[in-house]
Amino acid sequence: MDASRADAERLCGAARVAASDEAFRSPQVAREEGEASVRRKREGLALFERDLEVFRQWAADLPPGTAATRDKVEALIAWTEERRDVAKEFVSKAEKWFAENFGADGKASDVKRE
Repeated sequence: MDASRADAERLCGAARVAASDEAFRSPQVAREEGEASVRRKREGLALFERDLEVFRQWAADLPPGTAATRDKVEALIAWTEERRDVAKEFVSKAEKWFAENFGADGKASDVKRE
C-alpha cells in the first residue's frame, strides 16, 4: 500500500492524493461528488436532446434536391440518437448508484466506489 501511495503522490501530487483520501473517508464529500456526477451526466444528456432538435429542424428546412445533404444530416441524427441513448444509460446508472448509496435522506450508507 505504501508503494502504491508513493507512486500516486509522484504521478498526481501529494495534495491531489490527500484530497482523494478525504473523499474516501468523508461521506459528505462522496455525496457531493455523486450529486455532481449525476448533474454532469444529466447536462450532457440535455445537450444531446438539444442537438437532436436542431438537427431535425435543419433536416426539415433543407430545400428539395439536396438528397446527399439530407442523407448526411439523417446519418448525423441517427448517430446522435445512439449517443443520446448511451447517455441515458449513464444517467440511469448514476441515479441508481446515488439512490442506493444515499437514499432519500441523503446520508451515505457504506459508500461504494465503482
